[in-house]
Amino acid sequence: MESKEFETLGIILAIKNHGDNDGVIKVLTQKGLFFLFARGIQKPNSKNKLNIPLLGLVNLEIIKPKIMGKIATLKRATLISFFPINPLLQDIFKNVNHFLNFMNNNNLDKLIETYKLFLNNVEEKPNHSYSLILLSFLEQLGHRPNFKSCVECINVDNIIDFEFYKGGFICNLHSSSKKEINFLKSVFWLNKDFNFYKNNIDEKQAIKINLMIVEFLSSLI
Repeated sequence: MESKEFETLGIILAIKNHGDNDGVIKVLTQKGLFFLFARGIQKPNSKNKLNIPLLGLVNLEIIKPKIMGKIATLKRATLISFFPINPLLQDIFKNVNHFLNFMNNNNLDKLIETYKLFLNNVEEKPNHSYSLILLSFLEQLGHRPNFKSCVECINVDNIIDFEFYKGGFICNLHSSSKKEINFLKSVFWLNKDFNFYKNNIDEKQAIKINLMIVEFLSSLI
């Protein structure tokens, strides 16, 4: 007999009041975007209310709908990690929420794991962590850059340029724009090792990378 309940990890994207006491939650899970009916979520003594902050990563116990086509019901929410309440992080909060709403496919396990790492580091290393999740957004949209060789000729030598919208590294035979070596090293380490990236890459480089990815992401959606 098929179970009437299931559990999943999810990122809380929006909460809309429904009636006097209830609500509808928009959540991104490993299987895509879903809406959940949350009974009693507006009540002051609601246990679930404190466990579903916006952009929080939450373990969700869900009751399947009895009728096909109806939305499922939230049974219990357990907060795993939350987005820090910090005015300095509001731009990152806004943009991450915006882009997450376009990550609607049924294979988001890697994105959810990356998001957990993002939340664990965003307060201490906001711009570096932002780079990490932005790159994950690009990958989910099918635009993972080539970090190994020139995107035009597969040449691994004489790399002088990198553009997210062009697909990655570019050699001197296919670009007249020469990026500074520190920038090229920064994008390499963003892909190679996040711990090294966050601890050794200058914040100015991280900010530059973030602006480039946001511009490209915005053009895609």
